[in-house]
Amino acid sequence: MAPVDELWAELHEVFVHDDGSLPEFVLVDVPAGAQRALLDRLLEQGHTDDTIWDPSRDRDVRVSELLDAGGRLPTFHALFTGIRIDGVELPALGAFFIGDELALDYRAGPEWTPDTVAALARFLVELRDLAPGACVAWRADGGDTLQRLDELLDRSVAS
Repeated sequence: MAPVDELWAELHEVFVHDDGSLPEFVLVDVPAGAQRALLDRLLEQGHTDDTIWDPSRDRDVRVSELLDAGGRLPTFHALFTGIRIDGVELPALGAFFIGDELALDYRAGPEWTPDTVAALARFLVELRDLAPGACVAWRADGGDTLQRLDELLDRSVAS
């Protein structure tokens, strides 16, 4: 089985059946210094109109303006659209920066295909590579259980 086919066979159930939840792929153990690089990559690849309340400025600010005095991003969630990876547009992804994690949530449905899942895998590996020491995991139940996906993702992008 080709690596991309293995990826689809392993994960397609969490993409095609919209049960109303927002499953997450999570980059864990993200170093503080890598948070800005991850946000910049999301902003380079996609678009968000979301603004976030900044209490230090007493106003809403654009996501691109976020960074606290210590160089860390505050906890926030924003919706990114128009992310294109190798010519494949991904469905909307929510990005939740919290502590040393970046959780990317999505709505399952018919827009997820083997091609879009393969593009998401490439994007997740790209993001992971911007955060030395981080790993990629999957959280479907909204709970604390994470399943590491690094090996599966690495195999799928090697094809």
